[in-house]
Amino acid sequence: MESDIIVEGFCQSLKMYGIKFNRVIGDGDSDVYKMILDARPYHDLLVEKIECKNHLLRNFCNKLQELARSSKHGHVGLRKTIANSVLKLRTGITKAILYRKMSKDVLPLKIINLRSNILNCPFHYFGDHTRCDEYFCKTKQDNSKNEVPVMKSSGLLYKMLEIFQVLSDCAKSLLCDVSINRVENLNYLIAKFLGGKRINYSLKDAYNTRCNISAVHFNKSLPNYTFHKSLYKYSPSSHTKKYEERRCKAREAAAKRRNHLKLKKRLFVSKTSNTQDNSYGSKAEKPYLDLNQYSEKYQEFIKNLALDDNEIKKLEIETRAQRDSAVRHFERRKRLTASYFVQVCHKIPHTSCKNLIKIILYSKIDTVHMKYGRLHESNAVKYISNELKIEVNSCGFKKKKRKSLIWALPLMPLSEMTEYLK
Repeated sequence: MESDIIVEGFCQSLKMYGIKFNRVIGDGDSDVYKMILDARPYHDLLVEKIECKNHLLRNFCNKLQELARSSKHGHVGLRKTIANSVLKLRTGITKAILYRKMSKDVLPLKIINLRSNILNCPFHYFGDHTRCDEYFCKTKQDNSKNEVPVMKSSGLLYKMLEIFQVLSDCAKSLLCDVSINRVENLNYLIAKFLGGKRINYSLKDAYNTRCNISAVHFNKSLPNYTFHKSLYKYSPSSHTKKYEERRCKAREAAAKRRNHLKLKKRLFVSKTSNTQDNSYGSKAEKPYLDLNQYSEKYQEFIKNLALDDNEIKKLEIETRAQRDSAVRHFERRKRLTASYFVQVCHKIPHTSCKNLIKIILYSKIDTVHMKYGRLHESNAVKYISNELKIEVNSCGFKKKKRKSLIWALPLMPLSEMTEYLK
């Protein structure tokens, strides 16, 4: 119902008020924008969505706290470190937003710089300052307390980078620095004067009158004084004015206390329901990326795949543990391995690749034969070494420098395999 009301407001704005809304501020997790685009309220104007900054940062902190509470990834000590650094990470991102917003660069360059600053935040706060900007970091050469390699080996770093990547995609909205707080405050006042849903105020213009009263209370610090002065053309008694001034001071003092109040740890947290509204959260429908955004994402993805010789050697060493290596699981999702060469090469051009992508990214195949192979792999390596009279060592991912999309995992180092085949 909420989405339908907003879409109707966009469709009737030109007819009722003679204006067009070219932007909508959303809360980041609803499908309102998708419905606005489907309705096409203006034929010659595309409505742009700006995400609420407070919702983005709050969802960002909630995801980090969920990662810190999850026992599936990393040691408990590392997860406690992440939990204690959530507010620091949010503060660092807020400072980066303020700096990039005040800079004199053009907007596209601001967005690129802010994205790189957001993605560098976990490296900075956990000890790796090699990619920090000068305005952001004063200890650029101090890597004595570097916890990044430990987090990388445990897989926590990659999970954190996924959260930071989601936030960096909204860099343009963060630079706009807008929120829906004023709308929420106005809705609170309307609900206060309406008394909730207990009484029917839809007759005799009562609803509109109470909404107007709420707007005056929202915009004026002395609403009763303003009403009396506008209706009777003279000021009310001094008692009314003093009463409203006391209430205004009390509200300001309460706001200051809330700003300086520290977060308290909850001892008892209520269990949330598993049911979720399809219009909010991860289930909400989102519009497709336009061609410019898609090309930027594509170029950025291909650029991140390229590795130099030292990085290729380092990655081969880090993925030697194969199934037990978090680096291997993360890097394998971004590239093609021999397991899926046949499906990709023989795919018919006009068929959808959606199911194949789901299989490559999310499938977890673990058959009886694979379990048997893992159990007796060490025995097979010893047998081959004795039979062929060669030394077989564990090996990680192998790739060519020019072909960064294709990877292979040989049974032994390529140099030894080549010598044996000769």
